[in-house]
Amino acid sequence: MLASARPLPIALAAIALPALVALGSVACVVPMPIEAEPVEQNLPPYYITAAVSPSTDQVVEFDPELDQALELRTGPIGDPNADDRIFYRWFINYQPTGLPGIADPGPPEGLTLAELATGSIDQRLEPCVDLGGSAFDDLELHTVQVVIADRPFVADDDDSPTPNQTVPDGAFKTKLVWFIRFDRSKCP
Repeated sequence: MLASARPLPIALAAIALPALVALGSVACVVPMPIEAEPVEQNLPPYYITAAVSPSTDQVVEFDPELDQALELRTGPIGDPNADDRIFYRWFINYQPTGLPGIADPGPPEGLTLAELATGSIDQRLEPCVDLGGSAFDDLELHTVQVVIADRPFVADDDDSPTPNQTVPDGAFKTKLVWFIRFDRSKCP
């Protein structure tokens, strides 16, 4: 009898062991965590200070007897977000508390980085014409600025600190300002 009792536990073990292994492998499967798609962070447009012409760290002395116009160049404009469009507006003698007129609104649909052929946003300025007019007669020092944004400009609130330069939440802008002095009495 003893000899016949042995085969039963071996037979039971032969059936039970694979069942336990199968059950254990099914019950212990841990799914891999689902990774969220990374959200691209919006970064500001940029310019290269050394490429700005004339330099913005000095007063530009313009002589109407020597030149008729002044070429303002931002140098290469870039944006780390390759799909962003570049929007810009030029202002002459911008005063947030006055009538901040836009001298050049730029294209309303903006430009892709590829469409900025030279990478630069340029403005030809004729100081005797563009900086003339009774509103500017008393100014000894004139300012010309370009505001560059990575989203379209939006309508201003009544309490906007920078009228005509507002961008939507999450957008970035950068600004270049030139200071220009010239003797209006030398204009033709």
